[in-house]
Amino acid sequence: MEYLSFLLIYGGPFVLAGLLILLFAYVTHRVRLKNPSFDASMGKAVRIVSAKRFKETAAVVIVVAVVIVLWWNGYGGDIDNP
Repeated sequence: MEYLSFLLIYGGPFVLAGLLILLFAYVTHRVRLKNPSFDASMGKAVRIVSAKRFKETAAVVIVVAVVIVLWWNGYGGDIDNP
């Protein structure tokens, strides 16, 4: 239970960032399915950064957050006194 609270406190911002990236990717993907001219209206950036890349980025952010938290807990300090 201590690991979970530590993960939520120190890894929360990274996990939240990953979830926001996933949400943005989902919304962008849904809009692109319903409106084919969305790419033209949003410009080149939407075509370059696809939903798949957003999902990969979110996964990397979450994994890095977990690794940092576990490393900090195991090697960098104590939960009560980091």
